[in-house]
Amino acid sequence: MTPRTILKPLTKNQKYELAKKEAGLKKVTVWCPEYATDELKELMSDICDFHTEKGEHHRKLFPSMYREFSTGRMGNKSLNDVKLASRKATAGN
Repeated sequence: MTPRTILKPLTKNQKYELAKKEAGLKKVTVWCPEYATDELKELMSDICDFHTEKGEHHRKLFPSMYREFSTGRMGNKSLNDVKLASRKATAGN
C-alpha cells in the first residue's frame, strides 16, 4: 500500500505561471546591463503580446535590430557579428 499524496491548492503565483505556460510562454531569467533593462522588458512584453494575440503558429516577430546608444544608429547585425566586432575592438586597445 502506497501513501496517498495530498494535493495542496495552487498558490496565486503558481496559477499565474501555469496560465502563462498554457499560453505557450516560458519563464526565462536574463542578466543584462542596467541601462538596457527597460528596453528589454518592453521588447519582451511586445513579443509576448504579439504571441498571445496571433498564436503559436504565427512566429513572425523576433528582435533583429539594435540601437547603438552612443551614436543612436540602428543596426541589424547578428549578435555573433556584434560580439566579434567588440572582441576585435577591445583586442586592438
